[in-house]
Amino acid sequence: MKYLKVILAALAVVALLVACGPKLPQAEVDAATKAFEEAKAAKAEAYAPNEFKAASDAYNKLQENLKAKDYGKTKDLATALQNASNKAKEAAKASMEAAKAGVAKLAEEITALLPDVKVQLGKAEKAGARAKVDVKPIKELVNSAEKTVSDAKASSDYLDAKNKLTSLKEDLEKAQKALNDAGFKK
Repeated sequence: MKYLKVILAALAVVALLVACGPKLPQAEVDAATKAFEEAKAAKAEAYAPNEFKAASDAYNKLQENLKAKDYGKTKDLATALQNASNKAKEAAKASMEAAKAGVAKLAEEITALLPDVKVQLGKAEKAGARAKVDVKPIKELVNSAEKTVSDAKASSDYLDAKNKLTSLKEDLEKAQKALNDAGFKK
């Protein structure tokens, strides 16, 4: 009987500790996870890699915490994840807008440069063998330039489009320099 009272008292203490222990803050975890998914959907990994890495690290910490069932820290970790995810999403939006503006600017610059290169190329083609410049790769570049610009303007992957236009502009400028050096001015 004496032992039964001790066992019952111990069970009561354990039950009280379990009942009073920290509980999973499910609403905070759900909100933080949703914010992280929104950051992914906003392409934060591509457009805001540093901010996305911070959010990803916060997500991993929260997941480790949930697996360990150490709910005392869960609310703070969920809040940190939500804040990092929101920051990544906003940074991605800003970076995407900047890339979109960059695509438009590069498209204008290439559209302005292209007629001059075409004129120089026409002069070099008329010169034939005396041209001192290989016109074939320049002609291929000029012929594909308008399609590249058109495709970039239509693309929603602004980073890729911007990279392609940057490369195209550099190639056109090199071609223009080669034509200038060969004596074919605008």
